[in-house]
This record gives sequence, structure tokens and C-alpha cells, in this order.
Amino acid sequence: MATLTTRVLQYRGDDGKERDVTLTVFVPFADEHGGWKCGFQFSPPTHRRVVYVGGIDFIQALVGCLKVARGYVEHPEEERSHWQGMSHSGLPTPQARPGEYRAPEVPAPESNPGDLEVLTTRALGHSDTSGVETELVFTVFKPFQADDGSWKCGFAFGPSEGASVRYGVGADFIEAFLDALALARVAFDDMAPTGPASGLALDCSDFPYKVGRAFATDPVVDPDAVAPP
Repeated sequence: MATLTTRVLQYRGDDGKERDVTLTVFVPFADEHGGWKCGFQFSPPTHRRVVYVGGIDFIQALVGCLKVARGYVEHPEEERSHWQGMSHSGLPTPQARPGEYRAPEVPAPESNPGDLEVLTTRALGHSDTSGVETELVFTVFKPFQADDGSWKCGFAFGPSEGASVRYGVGADFIEAFLDALALARVAFDDMAPTGPASGLALDCSDFPYKVGRAFATDPVVDPDAVAPP
């Protein structure tokens, strides 16, 4: 399997000693059932098994992979792991939005430099108030390290070759990617028609939202769940 990216976390073991632990995320791939899978692995030890997480597309599989990875390294009773001093390790988790949540400001679009590598795409769609559905291609470009050492992840609504680009930023590949998705979600909500969501196309509702440098996804509500009396 090809490696997509890595991140070095710090983890304190039962002996009280803190060690570096490497999270390796592998490139998502389409499976034989029409879905997608993304694998991750922690090391050392190097022989640990690869854990796979599924999704409807590349994006959902990758975000799901990062959420499950956080669950593997996060201790249920005490703070043992961190990344850049953050106990959430910069990884997403399903969590209801706090009452004080404020959407981040979306940067202004920039001209497409023409040399960005496409990471993946998703076809977005909504029906307008008249019931007419339109499709919009969402493109995520592969994160890259900028001259100042930070990472940037471009995203665009429209053809990857000519659409204007906005950038998520972060300290590494993962943070820049998650930041791009969080910004894209806000941008799409602002631009989408006010009509009902189409059942034939995807939206950005499964993308993470951002509070500070923490990322979370809205909890999935079971439509068949019965509310208590």
C-alpha cells in the first residue's frame, strides 16, 4: 500500500515514559463493493496491523480513518497522547457543535496556479426551489509544504484546471487537509441554493467543522431511532 502521509504523536505509556508514535495513513482505495477504504497504522512496533475504515468516497474514508485513529490513541480516562501540545492530537472526532460555535472566515479565492495536483473530487448537488438539480464538482488538491514551512491544501468548486482556489493551512498534511474541508463546508453552505438537498448527489455535511485547531464532525443521527417519551 502506498503511504499518503504520516504524523508523529507523543504517547505516555503505562510506565510513565513518553515516546514518539508514528501514525501512518495509507492512500484510500475503491473496494470491490463500490465503496472506499482507508487504512492506518501506528508504529512502533512496526508489525502492528493495518486498520481499515470505509466510506462512500475518498474524502469520507480518509476523514473516517482519522477519526478512528484518534480513538485508538486517545486514553478513555486520562490525557496520554498529544500532538503539538494538543490532547486531541489534531484528529477529528464525532461531537455536537458547542453553543458558542462560530463558522471560520473563508479566505477569498485566488487564481489557480495550474500546477496543483488533484487529490480527489466529489460531485456535489442541490435542488433549487423549483426542483432543478445542479451538479458542482468539488476538487481537493494534494497538500504541499509552502516556503515558510507551513502546509497548504487547495480546494475549488468547479473544474480543477480553471476554477479559482482557496487554501486550508496547517502544520502538516493532515491539518491542512482537514482545514480545507472545514472551510469548504462553510463556503458550500453559503453558496448552495436554499432548496431541499437532492437525494442523488452528495453535499459537504460529512466534512469536519473547526473550533480553534480542533476538528469534529456532526454526530450521525439514526433516522430509525425512536425518541424517548
